[in-house]
Amino acid sequence: MKSSKHLHIMIAVITVLFGEIYLRPFYTDFRFSLGVCAYGILLLLYDSSLKTVAITGLSILIFRIWLALNLSLPFDLALFTHLPGAFYYVCYGSILLFSKVRYRLNHPLLALMVLLSTDVLSNILELLIRGQFHDLFSSFKLQALLLTAIIRSILILAVYLLARFYPTMFQKEEEKKKISSWILSQSKLYAEIMFLKKSEGDVEKAMTKAHGLYTYIQKNKAALPAEWDMPRKVLSITRDIHEIKKDFRRINEALRDLIPDSLPESVPTPIELTHFLCDDIEVWAQSNGKHIKVDRKLSPTIPDRHLYDYLSLLNNLLTNAVDAIDQAGEIILEVLVATGHCQISVKDTGCGIPEEDLKLIFEPGYSTHYDPGTGQMSTGIGLAQVQYLVKHVLKGHIKIESKVGSGTLIQIAYPIPLHDQ
Repeated sequence: MKSSKHLHIMIAVITVLFGEIYLRPFYTDFRFSLGVCAYGILLLLYDSSLKTVAITGLSILIFRIWLALNLSLPFDLALFTHLPGAFYYVCYGSILLFSKVRYRLNHPLLALMVLLSTDVLSNILELLIRGQFHDLFSSFKLQALLLTAIIRSILILAVYLLARFYPTMFQKEEEKKKISSWILSQSKLYAEIMFLKKSEGDVEKAMTKAHGLYTYIQKNKAALPAEWDMPRKVLSITRDIHEIKKDFRRINEALRDLIPDSLPESVPTPIELTHFLCDDIEVWAQSNGKHIKVDRKLSPTIPDRHLYDYLSLLNNLLTNAVDAIDQAGEIILEVLVATGHCQISVKDTGCGIPEEDLKLIFEPGYSTHYDPGTGQMSTGIGLAQVQYLVKHVLKGHIKIESKVGSGTLIQIAYPIPLHDQ
C-alpha cells in the first residue's frame, strides 16, 4: 500500500464488517465470525504492524458498542460484552506478527500450524477474560473450538495462496499463449520459406534448360536466319533467370534468419500447440461466419522433432478443411505416433473434391475456394506446400480420399527417429 495510514484503516474496516457475520455456538456472548478470516488474510497479504493490530481491535470494540447502544443496551454492559472480543483480535494479530508467519508461507504446513495455534490461543484468552474457561472442559465445546480454528486457518491460508499465486499462474498462461501464437506464426513463415526453396529449385531447372537451349542453338545457329539473333536472346533470358534465382536465394536466406535455431525454454509441448492451433482455427472459422468444431484424437506424446513442419502441415490441412465447409460442419484431427513414424489424419464434412480433380489438387494454383467478400480465388498454394513438406522435407507420403457431398480425408505419414519418441 502507498500509505500505511490507509492500510490500517482498510484492514480495520474490512475486519469490522466481516466480523458481523458470525455464529454463537455456545449460546453465550462468545462468537465465531468471518472477521477473523478476513483479518488473517489481510495480515498475511500486507506488511502490518502493532499499530494496525491496535487500530483494528479498537475499531471492533467501538463499532460493536455502538451497535449495542442502538439496541438500548447500557454502556457498561456493552463494554463488558464486547471488550473480550476486541482482546481476541489484538491477541490474534500480535501473535501473527511476532511469529513472523509471513516469512514462513513458503512452508504451508508450518504456516497452517502457526495460524491454528494463534486462533486457539486467542480463543482461550477470550474465554479467560469472559470467565468461561471452564466451558472448555466440555468435549463438545472443545471440539467446536478446534474445528472452527482448523476451518478458519485452512480458509485463510487457501485464500492467501490463491491471491498470491493466481496472478502468476494467469500471467504464465498468457505468456504460454503468446509463445504459442509466435511459434505458429514462425511455422507459417517456415512453410513459405520451404516453398520458396522449392521455387528456387524450379528456377534452377528453368535456367539449366535455358542454358541447354542456348548451347543447342549456338551449335546450330547456321540453320537459323541471322537477323533472329537467337543465341544472344536465349543467353539474355538465361542471365535473367540466373538473376531471379539469386534474388530468390537472398530472400530465402533473409527469411530463414528470422526463424531462431532454438525454441524458448518455456515453449509449450507439441500437444499444447496442437490444441492451441485447433482453437485458433475454430475462432477463425467463426469470424468467417462458420460454425465448425475440430475434434482431436491425439497420441499421449508427440515428438518435437520437425515441429515447424508438423505445425505447418496441420495449419494448411485444417485451413483447407474449413474452406471446404460451407456454413457448419465438423473436422476430425487424428495424430498417431507409432514405432518409427507419425501419422496425421484430417477428415472434414465439406463439399468434397470431384474425382477428376484429385490429381490436380497438389498443383500450385489449384483451388476451388474464393473470398466471398472480394470474389477472388484462393492462391492454391496450401496443399502444394503440404505435398512438398511431406515428400521432400519429411520423406513421407500423403494419401487423399474424397467424395462430392461427403467430405475429404487426407492422411499423412512420415518417419521419426526412435529416440525422439
